[in-house]
Amino acid sequence: MFAFICAVALVIWIYHIQKKLDNVSNVLYSIRQKIEKIEGAEILPAKSDNLDSESVYDDKIQESSEPICEKSSLNENDNSLNNVVERQEINKPVKTDFEIQGALLGNIFNKIGALAIIIALIIFIKLVSPFFILTDTMKVVLGFVVGLGLSFGAMYMHKFERLRNYSEVLLGTGFGVLFINTFCAYSYFHVLGGGAVLSIASILLLATFLIADKMKTLSMLIIGLVGGYVTPFLSNSGNHVIFVYLILLNILSLIFSLRNSKAKYVNIANLALSMLIFIGYSAFSKISYVYPLLLWAVYIVYDFLRDKENLADNILCYINYVLLTLFTITTVGKSQIQLGCLLGGVAFAYLLLGWFSRRNSTELYKFYDNSVLINLWLFVFFIANDLYSIIAWSLMTVIIAYFIENYDCKHMGIVLGGYCFSLFVGVLLAKVGGERIFLETYSPIVNMRTLIFGIPVLSMIASSMMLDKAHKTLSDIIKFLWVSVVYLYLVAEFNSIFTKYSLDTFDNKLALYLVIGFVYALNAKKLYNTTKFIMFDIVSYFIGALSLITLVIASYFTLDFMPVVNLRLAAYLSAIVLSLYYAKSTKLEFFKYLAVFIGFFACHFEGVGIHHFNRNMLYAISLLWVLYSGAATIWGICSNKRFLINSGIVLIILSILRIFIYDLENVEPIYKLIAFLALGMILMLVSYIYNAKRK
Repeated sequence: MFAFICAVALVIWIYHIQKKLDNVSNVLYSIRQKIEKIEGAEILPAKSDNLDSESVYDDKIQESSEPICEKSSLNENDNSLNNVVERQEINKPVKTDFEIQGALLGNIFNKIGALAIIIALIIFIKLVSPFFILTDTMKVVLGFVVGLGLSFGAMYMHKFERLRNYSEVLLGTGFGVLFINTFCAYSYFHVLGGGAVLSIASILLLATFLIADKMKTLSMLIIGLVGGYVTPFLSNSGNHVIFVYLILLNILSLIFSLRNSKAKYVNIANLALSMLIFIGYSAFSKISYVYPLLLWAVYIVYDFLRDKENLADNILCYINYVLLTLFTITTVGKSQIQLGCLLGGVAFAYLLLGWFSRRNSTELYKFYDNSVLINLWLFVFFIANDLYSIIAWSLMTVIIAYFIENYDCKHMGIVLGGYCFSLFVGVLLAKVGGERIFLETYSPIVNMRTLIFGIPVLSMIASSMMLDKAHKTLSDIIKFLWVSVVYLYLVAEFNSIFTKYSLDTFDNKLALYLVIGFVYALNAKKLYNTTKFIMFDIVSYFIGALSLITLVIASYFTLDFMPVVNLRLAAYLSAIVLSLYYAKSTKLEFFKYLAVFIGFFACHFEGVGIHHFNRNMLYAISLLWVLYSGAATIWGICSNKRFLINSGIVLIILSILRIFIYDLENVEPIYKLIAFLALGMILMLVSYIYNAKRK
């Protein structure tokens, strides 16, 4: 053991001596560099005609006889070197382990300790206190003494700079003890009544915010608020007492936020916690709509008193608005009419505040305008049925677009987009007489569905036209929505026609939907070419690709079509037209090849359909392969289209493989003759035309 201690001491001593030697070595090396620099600066004067060699030699001897460095210069050099070394020592980074220790020991541990003290107090009151011969009043008084002692002791420690962080945490702990003791005095010991508890808790809350405002600290405020929010769960207070207490807590928190702009986001957590407590109580008993109205009023006043031109403040307005709206819907949502009227009243209040904001030349009216529109949307949603909701939202869409265009209200653009999207979803989910109106059976054209689809389309067309100059992007979005609604209407109407005339088989409906899908993709691509709105391009490619994949896969399972005259062939022709338009607009050869191969698939499945219609015509598939591939190759040679020639060669090879591998084994001799004869004639014709056209 002694040897080990000696070894450790020796290592430490060597390290310490080596460090000192390194410092001395660095200083000596710096001095040497400075001496060499001084000697290098002593350059002899050049030989001149005015000076003889002896004078130069005497000057040289005189200069060499002088000392290299005077004592003062050495002292200056030493001082400069010492300053360099000191700066190097000062600029050394602080070790990370000391930073972690400071964070743990100086900041985190004391907060954990504060929480432990609060928990310990709860355990003491609930478990330990029955073993002491103390009256309930004495227990309550003792709790207040402990809380006040911690609080005053912490306020005294706050005078010292090094203890401020610790004292703030201790102060929050003291107030947490006071909060808990107050509600225990009401719920467990029955010493205080509801009014007394509310009064004491209000005084504690007020003191918490006043001290936090004076000390400019959030630490004590947060811990005090934690104690304030824990108390409702530890008490059996009546709902009205707790609700009034929470509203008072929100008022004090907002006053503190007004006085301390850095703490403005504290009210988000404050409001969210209050909402959770309200909603928790609403699960067991009905909450009066007075409380949501009081909170709306409190936060409206708060928004109006803040700095209205700060963007962060506007974001805070929307966050508070969303929380209050969700709270109102959750607690009062059992009666939709009451809820709608309540939100409509709030919309009217926001309308008045928006007018007041404009009159005072502030920017807060932008938030109020959007809040009015959102509340009106909710008002209609909760009190009107689907048909009247769609009509009301359609009219409001046109009105909002008119204000954006003529009254410089571009801030309403996002809400207008929300209205249009609501119309898009609303027409799909609308019910009339308890039946979904989208795919129900109606007389074609003249029906309720035409009204429900037509009014939103007309309103969105009018809005898009009005916004085409003032808000081009929003105009394109609305255009995309109404075009989509039109195509959905076509799907619904053709579905009703097929149902009415007994054509509503799965194959017919699927092929019809695919035709409409290809046409929609084509129209979206055209709109992209004119508007350059990227959403049209994305949707065009997505719907086109999805429709094509579905068509090819479904073709293997849909065999009930009549040959040639059927919707499946119409779908393939639509896909070919779409591919050719893609090729024209994008100048990509890929889409030309795609069109050729889509036509090949169409011929193949028509051959399958002919064979299904007449079992003796098995050769129809190979015959159509040969004819199509030969026609494509000949057309490519005659028109000098490379994509047709290349595609035709690939398809001819596939046809040869099919005839020699499949038909030679499974087809009767007469049909083999037809297949091989057709293949030979096509190959000879292709070869002749190619040689005749070759330059």
